[in-house]
Amino acid sequence: MMREAVPMVPIRPEFPGFEVDPSRLTLGERIGSGAFGLAYRATLTWDDETEDVVVKTVKDNASEEDKLSFLQEIRAVVDLGVQKNLLGLVGCSTVVRDHLYLITEFMPYGDLKSFLRKCRQEETSDGPHDDIYNFEVIQMYQVARQIARGMDHISRSRYIHGDLAARNVLVGEKLTVKISDFGLAEDIYSRGYRRQNRLQMVPWKWMAPERMQGGQAYTTQSDVWSFGIVLYEISSLGGDPYPDVPMAQLKERIQTGLRMPQPQGCSDGMYDLMQQCWRWQPAERPSFRTLELDLDKQLAFYGPEYARATPCT
Repeated sequence: MMREAVPMVPIRPEFPGFEVDPSRLTLGERIGSGAFGLAYRATLTWDDETEDVVVKTVKDNASEEDKLSFLQEIRAVVDLGVQKNLLGLVGCSTVVRDHLYLITEFMPYGDLKSFLRKCRQEETSDGPHDDIYNFEVIQMYQVARQIARGMDHISRSRYIHGDLAARNVLVGEKLTVKISDFGLAEDIYSRGYRRQNRLQMVPWKWMAPERMQGGQAYTTQSDVWSFGIVLYEISSLGGDPYPDVPMAQLKERIQTGLRMPQPQGCSDGMYDLMQQCWRWQPAERPSFRTLELDLDKQLAFYGPEYARATPCT
């Protein structure tokens, strides 16, 4: 007699203290779509109060393996805890089989890539605009420091993000930025097999060269390489990396020493950090802690109000 297969999705709460009844959620506009998931702006009702949130979920045709991967993403968000430069967890729903939800705070200015391109458009616009789009060198440093701070927390939590890019950083009020999208995040102490087709969804132009060697060999220092690409995106106001390099040639040309030139308007200090992040040997790249402190020092030149008296721990 054949035994019935045990479902991979839990039939009871996997995250006590974080579970939210899905009936409290009202899904609104779809604001994101990927290979495996969807994101919606939503309203969460608590008693007589409501809160604007974002709900991430799997697609209707998601396989059991996709659902398990989504649960692993929720686990990563729970494990990483609260840090002001990581997207805040509001709750999740894992009990109702057709309502797998990750509920996070809403960031009104969207993803950093789109935000930077809006800043570029606003430079040549004569109409009224939000002052947050006045994005000069000092703002570049402020945003970069926040991302380095969030990535330092991830690294110290023994996690690897795996998909760091401006599109996966969100922008809030007063130019607060928060790292999001932990679908490829890995606990380095319990990392198991990751489906290769998921790794293939990460654009190569953000990948460290060691990740291009079969896709599995990567560490926190691989995230540092990607951080250098994010610095390029910030300094070029949302420019695409390696714009003139065919994808088929990218790996070989990086191996032979190709690095992106200094973007127009990028400070020498910022470009020096990019070059440090793009060192061929992972061990020679700076840690996120070192990058954060270096960005602190560079910001201090703009005045004491931009320097932090004590490093973030």
